[in-house]
Amino acid sequence: GDVYKRQINAEYGETGSSVLARFSSMSLTFSAAERAALSRVMLTRFSCKKFKPNPIKEADLNAVLALTQRAPTSFNSQPYKIVVAKSQAVRDQLGMACSGPNADRTRNAPVVAVFAADMEILSDLDKQTRMAIANGAPEVYAKEGLPKGMKVLSNGYPGWLIRTMVYNLTWSLTSVLSWFKPGIPVPAPPEAWAMKQTMMAADHFMLAATVHGMGTSCMEGFNQAAIRNTLGIPARYAIPCIVAVGYPDMDPRAGERYDPEEVIREDHFSEPYRGVTPATVTESLRSNQKNQSGPNA
Repeated sequence: GDVYKRQINAEYGETGSSVLARFSSMSLTFSAAERAALSRVMLTRFSCKKFKPNPIKEADLNAVLALTQRAPTSFNSQPYKIVVAKSQAVRDQLGMACSGPNADRTRNAPVVAVFAADMEILSDLDKQTRMAIANGAPEVYAKEGLPKGMKVLSNGYPGWLIRTMVYNLTWSLTSVLSWFKPGIPVPAPPEAWAMKQTMMAADHFMLAATVHGMGTSCMEGFNQAAIRNTLGIPARYAIPCIVAVGYPDMDPRAGERYDPEEVIREDHFSEPYRGVTPATVTESLRSNQKNQSGPNA
């Protein structure tokens, strides 16, 4: 949309036209240098425990938030809101709702992003239908497939009682039907569904912040009700996480990860996926650099 075009022009200046051309064409062809840059960002992101008091540059923060909105969500429903807490007074109040060291990070980071997951997303169904049609989706999908899928998977009906009753009924019905037709999805609870979508946006936020030289700390040790009260967030929203963000006052450090064969499986849960090592990324990048004069350069 026009918002992203303006953001890209502001971010890249004279080179904005070439960036927009790629953005518009949605090409999946990237140079070896671009692949290396993304890998570096993903490998560099870490859980920052200490932030400098320096304020975040407004242009950088705006770019991070614009990139965050590119996160995928089921049916492009975007069932989340982000409250950006910038004032010290608000961050102090948020700190009172957090436990342990989370309280200090919330008070001391120059910005805290609070991610709110919408458990009543079906209230926006008409808007989603119009957006799908405007984006080129077939009308039969936008007016029939999308609403049906959203109702079954999100169960995001207005009102806790109605939402709970409909979910229990839907879960019972689909659980029985799935025995006869395994392809029928059995929905997760509305809160879990909304949080799944919202956490993809939180991940985009942290990676985008990293590429702009910021550190992030994703936290879940807090009182949801207190967070909602502080920020005026309606009860229809669950709070999966809050993210402190700012310029790091510590060296980046990579957290340990389990052996890949403990985490990644191939074809069956009991079969480890072999061949992934800490050196895999480096080896792939070296291979790509050798071939950068080819069609994918």
